[in-house]
Order: sequence, then structure tokens, then C-alpha cells
Amino acid sequence: MTAALYGARPFERELEETMRRVAIVLALWLVSAPCVWAQNPDQVFSAPLNPLADFRGPEFGIDEDSGAIPTPQDAATLILRTLKVKYPFLDTTADDFYCLIHVLKWGAVDKEATDGDVVVERQKVGSQHWYVYNPKSNWGLAEFQGKRILGSPNVWILFVHLNNTSGEYTPKYEITVTKKRPANVDKLVELLRLVPSTGVLFGAVPVTTGWGGGRIDTKKRMPADLTVVPKALVQVRYMTEPRTRPVEQSSSLGDAQVFDNEGRYWWDVAAAIPIKRASELSSTGDVLAPKEIDRYAAFGAITLHWPPIDVKQGGLSAIPAGVIGLDLTDTPTDRVLVGVGWGPAFANFYVGGVNVKLAPDATGERKREWQGTFGVLVNVMSLVKAAKK
Repeated sequence: MTAALYGARPFERELEETMRRVAIVLALWLVSAPCVWAQNPDQVFSAPLNPLADFRGPEFGIDEDSGAIPTPQDAATLILRTLKVKYPFLDTTADDFYCLIHVLKWGAVDKEATDGDVVVERQKVGSQHWYVYNPKSNWGLAEFQGKRILGSPNVWILFVHLNNTSGEYTPKYEITVTKKRPANVDKLVELLRLVPSTGVLFGAVPVTTGWGGGRIDTKKRMPADLTVVPKALVQVRYMTEPRTRPVEQSSSLGDAQVFDNEGRYWWDVAAAIPIKRASELSSTGDVLAPKEIDRYAAFGAITLHWPPIDVKQGGLSAIPAGVIGLDLTDTPTDRVLVGVGWGPAFANFYVGGVNVKLAPDATGERKREWQGTFGVLVNVMSLVKAAKK
């Protein structure tokens, strides 16, 4: 019998042993689970490239000089002129509608020498831009130009190619949907370490200026990374004898793009650091953080949120959250934290009570009492780094 359990009542001993076993089983499951979740088969489907007759950029929300889409509102115009025409049933105003948009503008035609004296003619990629569109009013320019999808199975892709002058080619977009472990579970795994003991192919008909796309079959695999690899099967013209006919070659249209499709959660994981005086805090920009983190004084905490939050975004939370924490030792119930977290400015503070198991009294009994507490909620990785020092 360990010293921590000495003199404890049978019910408490049984509870602590049960919690310890549950923690070990949970830790093993969390660490091994990603190896199972990551095994997903690829998926394949194709869609034609549709010509844009009498294309005028501003009418489609595209700046013709740069090939860029200036705002999410311009992207909405483009979607209405393309996907919505082909798919009238598509509800582009639904909150869960997301569209990955790739605008590629072909540039100058270069002649390259290959195979000795043989000269081939290739058109280079002039510019290209990637976007993530969502119709919600709070989807600003940063989100539009970013790589985040907030956990939706309703994801589409739209690609627009401009200014092709070199002849035939077939766009081909490969999309792989790879399921991954939720971000809040990742944090929980890191916290528990401190406790002792799909390919989708889009093919198209070659045109000068056109678009293609369709719905990505995510199979409701969430959270997941959507990896998009843009390619083209290009008709290469050989300008010298003996090869004068076009030859089809595979060509890359740029780097693979990875989009993060992960939703909001009603719970997250944090480290609760008790603070006794203001001098224990330091300022990093506009945010306060503990100068030093004592892992033995800290709590591993679960924060409860309503409405659910984007746990990857970080930052301060103006909406109060419930906080439940345990001691990061082999007897986690020696200190149990119950409180409320709130971070409208400067830091994510918490206030509440700690139910502490006291040292054995003269009879050997370990009684419990409530003590007030105040502190700061910080990222789990801050605690992990402190534990490694």
C-alpha cells in the first residue's frame, strides 16, 4: 500500500485505483487510435471542364490581370456563374457549404531544348491562387485565404483555368481525404504523458478558358486533411524533326495544398496554473502568461464550452467556460479543481475551488476540505515544455 493511500477509507482507495486504471487504458487507446484511423482507401471521380464563352473577369469575380479573387463576395459570384449553373440543386448559402477554389492563369509560351536538338514548346503557369469559400457573414478575408474547413461533409472544389494558348491539355486534380485525431484529443494525449505510471480525380475537356469541379466525397471522415494535388496532361508540340506531332505528358500545376477539415468542440484541454500575486505574471504583447510554470502545482484541466469552439484558433474567450481539473500525480484525486474560466482580455483566467485531501490525522484518516483558487489557463504544450526542463 502506498503512502498516498495510507489511512484512506476503502471506498476512496477503490475509487483512486479505478481512476488510475481508466487513465492507463485511455492513454493506451488514445496513443494507438491514430494508427487505425489513418488507414482510409482513396476515392476517384471525374468531371468535365466547362468552357467560359465571352469570359470577362469582373463578371465572374476574377481580376483578369492577376487571376485573383479579391473578396469572398466575388467568390460567391464565381460559384453562382459556374457550379450553381451545372448543379441547380446546390445550396450555396448553407452554413456547412465550403468550396475550395483554385484559379490558375497560364503565362508565356517557352521553347525548351530536350533530347539533344529536339525543341519542345510549353506554356508556363503564370499565376495561381487558392481559396476556401463559406457563405457565413463572419468568414472574412483571412479565412477566405486560409486552409481551414470547420468540420463539414459538404465540401466542393472549383477550378478555373485562364489564358490557355498552347493547345490541348486535360486538368487532373487528385484529392486525398485522410482522417486524423481530433485536436483536443491530441492535447489530452500530451497531458496524459505527464501522469506517472482519398484520392479524387477530376478530368476535363481541353478549352482556352474554362472551369471544372464537383463535390468531394469526404465519407464524413472528420476531422481530416484534404490534400489537393493539381496536375495537367499537356499536349507538348515538338518543333523540330523527327517528332512533329503533339505528345501527351503529365505536368504539375503547383504544390500540393492541404486543407484542414475539423469542426468545433464542446470541450478542450488546458493546463490550469494557480497564481497568488500579479508579479507572477509577465506580458507577451497584449497577453498575460505565467513567468514560470510549476508542473507539480498545475492541474490538468478539461474546459467545457457552449457554444462549441474552434480549439485550434486559440486566443481569449469572452464566453465563460466550465473548468474541471485533477492533480498531475499518480493520485489525481488528491486535488480536484472545479471552477469557471473567462478571458475577455489579457488572459484566460479561472476562479473556483480545490477539494484537497489533507495529510492523515491522529486516527490515520485523510479528510478533505475546499480551498479557494485563482489562476491562468494556458496551452498544454506550455506545461509539457516546463516538465521537460
